[in-house]
Amino acid sequence: MDVASTRIDRKRVLMKQCLEIDLSDRHSTHVMRVIRDLSDTGWAPLVLPSEARLLPNRQLIELRTPQRSIRVRFSIYKVGDRGEPHRLDERRIEITKTFANGLTRLRNWADIVLGYDAVNDVYVGLDPHRLRLGGQTHNASSSIDPAALLATHRSKILIRPHETVSLGVEYQAFFGPQRLAEYLFNFESIHEGLYRGDGLFSGTTRRAKYPEIWTLPISVCRGNYLTLSHKAPSASNRLVVASALVEAYETEEASKLADLSPDELEGILRKCREVGDAGEHFVYREERKRLHKVGRSDLSDKIDWVSQRAVGKGFDIKSFEIDGSPRMIEVKATIGNSATFFMSSNEWKVATKMRSSYWIYRIVNALNGPRISAKLQDPFGAESASEITRVPDGWRVTIL
Repeated sequence: MDVASTRIDRKRVLMKQCLEIDLSDRHSTHVMRVIRDLSDTGWAPLVLPSEARLLPNRQLIELRTPQRSIRVRFSIYKVGDRGEPHRLDERRIEITKTFANGLTRLRNWADIVLGYDAVNDVYVGLDPHRLRLGGQTHNASSSIDPAALLATHRSKILIRPHETVSLGVEYQAFFGPQRLAEYLFNFESIHEGLYRGDGLFSGTTRRAKYPEIWTLPISVCRGNYLTLSHKAPSASNRLVVASALVEAYETEEASKLADLSPDELEGILRKCREVGDAGEHFVYREERKRLHKVGRSDLSDKIDWVSQRAVGKGFDIKSFEIDGSPRMIEVKATIGNSATFFMSSNEWKVATKMRSSYWIYRIVNALNGPRISAKLQDPFGAESASEITRVPDGWRVTIL
């Protein structure tokens, strides 16, 4: 027997001792899409299910890292239309199987509920408590904000509050495939509304082309779940800054900021963004409650968190008066209790144009017990009436 024939025979023997999973068709099933997206961000197989068979949905997957391991069951559904002519601009995730409809609870396995929007290549993470719903109708479906699908950014998870009858406020997460691992390792805090974007896998993630076929020995193909591993989970390596420095930056106390390092400044700016998001989220919820309370749930459902998709409008939230007229709200949030805040020239220009339709909500203690300390309607008129003071902030200089 020649050398070439010997090599071919050895290869045949090896193939008989191994099993394969073909990842080339990412869109063949919901589960295959998830596995392919994990593979493209560095996840590799350790254990395959018996005979390398994967379920099209509700597959059990264990994810192992040097720091932490999790076990999850995926329930994944298509993001579709509402199916009603008068609601064509709304999107919906149809959840077809819940605990109330025979889905078995698994001890030591966490349930993950995802929607997937193929048009935008975006996942939507829903609160797993939805699986407890259903009852006789087996309907635990969820409406989602179509604007959030368009606003999703590759570098972070977009978290939007969603008012529901059965769950109260549900925090929905919108993210691209490269942020899938970050969502999985932080989903509990995400759906509690506590996640600040600095958990495991929140660092820079690069999508790469990994092998399209996984091959493992039959000896590690057992049971009913898939085990994946990752060698280098990452969390954002961000400097934690003192609240006093953040408050000094908000109120422009130059003497306390003179010796800031570039890293400290970056940390302050990040914290200010968190404070702003938290304040806006608080106002969004309060506005929904206000309109619900006066019997205008129809208007409550139309409140638009504008700043999540556009930062140059001059206001953050579009709400409504009881009569349906617009209320444009600029949210000014602080980590402390100061009554002083910065207002850009564009914001003032918009306020001057909109007058009584323009409101400023001052939110204090935004990260720890937020509350509205003041509501100011028509800032331009308030300045004329000496109810507020406004001073110039710097000078615009042109080299001639």
